[in-house]
Amino acid sequence: MLWLSYFYTSRELPIRLSFFWTALSVTTIVTSLLAFGIFHMHGVGGMAGWRWLFLLEGLITFLIGVASFFLMPASAAQTKTWFRPNGWFTDRELTIVVNRVLRDDPRKGDMHNRQAITPKRLWAAMKDYDLWPIYAIGIICFIPQVPVNYYLTLSLRQLGFSTFDVQLLVIPSAVAHIITLLSITWISERFNQRAMVAIWQSIWTLPCCIALYLWPGLVVNKWGTYALLTVLLSYPYCHAINVAWTSKNSNNVGSRSVSAALYNSKSDALHRPGSICLQVK
Repeated sequence: MLWLSYFYTSRELPIRLSFFWTALSVTTIVTSLLAFGIFHMHGVGGMAGWRWLFLLEGLITFLIGVASFFLMPASAAQTKTWFRPNGWFTDRELTIVVNRVLRDDPRKGDMHNRQAITPKRLWAAMKDYDLWPIYAIGIICFIPQVPVNYYLTLSLRQLGFSTFDVQLLVIPSAVAHIITLLSITWISERFNQRAMVAIWQSIWTLPCCIALYLWPGLVVNKWGTYALLTVLLSYPYCHAINVAWTSKNSNNVGSRSVSAALYNSKSDALHRPGSICLQVK
């Protein structure tokens, strides 16, 4: 997220971040299809299907990680290296890229991304109270959806769907999630508005949560329950909007890196007790 802010203006950043987060849904789709096939390899080489799944998908992750070291330069001004002698941009293009970013946000003029963050600078970034409301949003705005998402495959198995069917049944919500994510982020960029657009995530989720709580055929009507879960998980994901919002309000590269980490740590970790509570219930 910090890396993308080196290349794009604050108004362009949300839609680029939404492209980044569509990778999560694309991964769900691809791995579900892979799992459907890999699980059929049970017994090949004397190994269980789940072992093949971990081995092959882990190998793909490793190869992408190695490739990213060579494919991702440190910043727009550092794209030339010994294995990429021509870089990404000509001198004229580089001037345009840097100037347009700095005109949008002059604070990016200190984009020295090799400078260590000292404890003093870390504390200064953490006590920037102007960003605390966005952190608070990150804590609470994903609580309703995350338990359903985390336990979707388990819930579908308990409804009576087979292991192989479950791998395919998670795909529709992932496809819809991509569409709604890109749509809400495009609207945010089009109207240059954050809060009033991001709130549609909650407007979408609330009636679905109420319906899920009051749904009389939770176990009896498995296809009805599946449809309700799919609609809920197709919600317009406002994460890209919130992250760009955090980046826009950070003072410099140092505080931007800390604020991005703080927001993500809260949105990713602090909503997990909701998952535990739902499972206990």
